[in-house]
Amino acid sequence: MGSGSRSDCLVMRHNSKALSPATSTNLCQYIKPLSSFIQYGQMKFLITDQPNEQNMDTFIKELTDHGVKYLVRVCEPNYSTEPIVAQGIEVIDWVYNDGSPPPTEIINKWIELCKKTFVKNCDPRENPTIAIHCMYGLGRSPLIVAIALMESGLGFEEAVLTIRQKRRGACNERQLNFLKNYQAHGELKYLILQNKLKPEKFCGIM
Repeated sequence: MGSGSRSDCLVMRHNSKALSPATSTNLCQYIKPLSSFIQYGQMKFLITDQPNEQNMDTFIKELTDHGVKYLVRVCEPNYSTEPIVAQGIEVIDWVYNDGSPPPTEIINKWIELCKKTFVKNCDPRENPTIAIHCMYGLGRSPLIVAIALMESGLGFEEAVLTIRQKRRGACNERQLNFLKNYQAHGELKYLILQNKLKPEKFCGIM
């Protein structure tokens, strides 16, 4: 979880005086977790909040609309994965402590997943997407994505700013210090350098 807290039902919280509990519950079923799509070179990521039973249908639609092949959960799960797996999406649990940097073991597994998922020298639109979530999509999940961006050649500030363009406040001070001192080894740089199209054409947040 990142700094600050919010709810998938944030819209209803602002209008709580005008909505009855029953109305709020019904509306919540149609509110999907906030998501941010990030594409750089051949890599495609979808950072989201953690879903719940009420918005699971819209969450799954968000995953399928973005061509998600893997869903990585870095927080304690509180929902069934059955409806997600039924859509052909593999769910991976790499839980680590809230507000902290990921252990080396998870970083290594994450980089290997990126290598397995993204194919070089093809139209990036044909590559699948990796979705990742923590509680609110502000701490652990953007931190993991930032590591992938840095391994592909982006600097610390570029990686963080790319994510914060959409997810304001992503990563707390401790996580930012970790990224600032992170020694990238260019593990994913080949996904950018060997792309026939200019990287900047496929760089940004949608």
